[in-house]
Amino acid sequence: MRRLTVAFVAIQAAGAWFFYFEKSGILWSAAYLALLPGVEVSASLVEWAVWGQLTLKGLRLAELALTLVFNSIFWFLCVKLAQAIYRRTAMTREDKLSHG
Repeated sequence: MRRLTVAFVAIQAAGAWFFYFEKSGILWSAAYLALLPGVEVSASLVEWAVWGQLTLKGLRLAELALTLVFNSIFWFLCVKLAQAIYRRTAMTREDKLSHG
């Protein structure tokens, strides 16, 4: 789990840096993919909730913070789901081997 956490943090940090500070098309596109699905959700929420109340820089920072929070929750739940599925299928496989 520790390696997954380190990988997640590294990918999100690189994605955030390139998405918000890089103007190159290839790097921006790769960063966009690294930040999915949170970047889409956060952009919509920030635009809907605080559009016109913050500066452009403030909007980008709010979107970045919300992206990272959403991705953390989303990918944590994905890992937990995958672990639960693995445990369930591993038990089923062991039962078949012991009774087969």
